[in-house]
Parts: sequence; C-alpha cells; structure tokens
Amino acid sequence: MVDQPLEFPHYRNLFTVVLKELAPGVQTGRHKLLVPSFVYVSEGTLILEVEGHGKRRYKAGEGFAAPLNVWHNAANHEATTLKYLVVYVGDDEQRIEEWPQQSETKAFVFPGDLDVIFGGR
Repeated sequence: MVDQPLEFPHYRNLFTVVLKELAPGVQTGRHKLLVPSFVYVSEGTLILEVEGHGKRRYKAGEGFAAPLNVWHNAANHEATTLKYLVVYVGDDEQRIEEWPQQSETKAFVFPGDLDVIFGGR
C-alpha cells in the first residue's frame, strides 16, 4: 500500500507472532510499526487507514505487509469479532510499536486486544 522496500534487521533477528482480536466497532488507535510486520486476517474484515494513503479493506484469508514508520489505524466495522495474526520481524532489543504521546513502548506489551504471544529466535 505504501510501496516500501522490505528490509530485515541484520543482527539477532527475532520473529514475534501475535494473535489479536478486535470486537465489533473497535479500532487499534493510531500507531506506527517500527519493525517490518506482516498481517494475516483469519476472521472478519480489517479496515486499515494509513496516513497519506487512504483506507484499504482486507477480508479473511488475505494478508499484507504492514506500513513501516507511518501512522496508521486498524478498525473493525463489522458485527462480528475480527481476528488477525501479526508477525513482527525485529531484533531482541528493538521496540516494535510507537503510540502517540508515549515516549517508550516495551516489546511484547500491546493495548487491550492481546491474546497470545510467541517469541523465538
């Protein structure tokens, strides 16, 4: 959506896989991803709004490379729960996300919609 090249960290790679859920009418809130990230929608429809690039709809069975270092928001406008998987590719000391007015985002700490975290090298 943003036409960004994919670049992975060169040192101590860490893949973090998170299963997230958004209830009907809920959104993630405006944030930036600080590492390459990939999203797969398993149930429902995800509406992704990327600053300066408009909105895009992703249905169950679809996936995408999430925008890197760009403010964006994901929302569920459906009547059913949205379930999606996010794969973050960083290193073991790198912040994953940045939220407005938040000076420090700890790795593996996510707002309210966290279900499962798996980490590995």
